[in-house]
Amino acid sequence: MKTIFLSTGMKSVSFSLFMLFFTLTISAQTLQEYGQMIAAMKASPDPVIVQQAAHLDSLVFKIQPKIYISNFVETVSGETAPVCVDSDALSVSMLSESKPLFQTVELIKIRLNVPEDLSFVLDLTALPGFGNLKYVQFFCGYDCNPQAISALFLSNNPGITVFYNISVAN
Repeated sequence: MKTIFLSTGMKSVSFSLFMLFFTLTISAQTLQEYGQMIAAMKASPDPVIVQQAAHLDSLVFKIQPKIYISNFVETVSGETAPVCVDSDALSVSMLSESKPLFQTVELIKIRLNVPEDLSFVLDLTALPGFGNLKYVQFFCGYDCNPQAISALFLSNNPGITVFYNISVAN
């Protein structure tokens, strides 16, 4: 029986390959829980992934130029081009319209407030106006099942990361 020991350099290469695989998995259309996903990104030894995590945190939690879509009414906030869209489930169909304002958007946030909001399918390949889209967030305001959220989107675009947050008021 032969024992193989990895040198420190080989361990680094192995870890880097693991992180590359992990990053590619993050970019695929598998639904991920935001907290776990962002923690893994922040713990990466790759400074580019850590920087992406900081940018994503900024998009999710900081005030950004944004397009709000609610009950089929669109409102724009901010003085520069919007980088986020915040839509209710009822208005998701408006995302498939080709609008110049969508061109700079990096994050689409879809709010799910009640179980009846789980009645659409968003085809991420059919969003012609979103030339800079990197993230889709499903924000569930009730105790919803992540598997039910997985049924809400279709895509084969590995450049878009899809994640969810569940936030239930006490």
